[in-house]
Amino acid sequence: MMLPNRISAKLFIDNPQALQVTAFIPVFHSWIREARVPGVPIDVANYLHVKDGPGLMLIGHAGDYAVDFRDGRAGLLYVHKRDWPGATLADRLHTTLEGLLLGARLMENETRFEHAVTFNTGELELTFPDRLNAPNMPETFAALQNDVRAVFGAFYGTDNLDLIHTDQDERSLLTIAVQAPLAPPLAELQGQLPTVALV
Repeated sequence: MMLPNRISAKLFIDNPQALQVTAFIPVFHSWIREARVPGVPIDVANYLHVKDGPGLMLIGHAGDYAVDFRDGRAGLLYVHKRDWPGATLADRLHTTLEGLLLGARLMENETRFEHAVTFNTGELELTFPDRLNAPNMPETFAALQNDVRAVFGAFYGTDNLDLIHTDQDERSLLTIAVQAPLAPPLAELQGQLPTVALV
């Protein structure tokens, strides 16, 4: 396995029934206008017409955000895709997780939503959209485990995590469910993740 060029992470929304997804459109535009997220955010794309799809996306040069509905589960997805600031897998996992946490905290603190958005920190989905450098094979999962456990353990404040290789079909993307059922709310996790500068 070589270093993956794309890594995505998704936190699931606690109260999806209260979501008014179109309210995210001006919020994402404000992230661009007010430079709320790092890198070069470019535009907002609406895929809400696609069932169980990417929903609403904030497209950026280095990374994308999405209110994502794949597999029928609403959540915030962050994909880091280029201009990596670090040279190791752990660095890249840090960068991806930091981008996700930034977006999640912005959403939880957003006052323009009719209903507050909260996230379930007890489960996080990690995906590698790079079949060349991170093929969906048991060997790849085994090679990734130690770095995933170390980086995500810093997020959760524990190395007692369940890592589940969720779909072992080689035609699918390598996906790992990171589970920590006793994880505290997102606001209580601030500061537990070592800082890695996002480009």
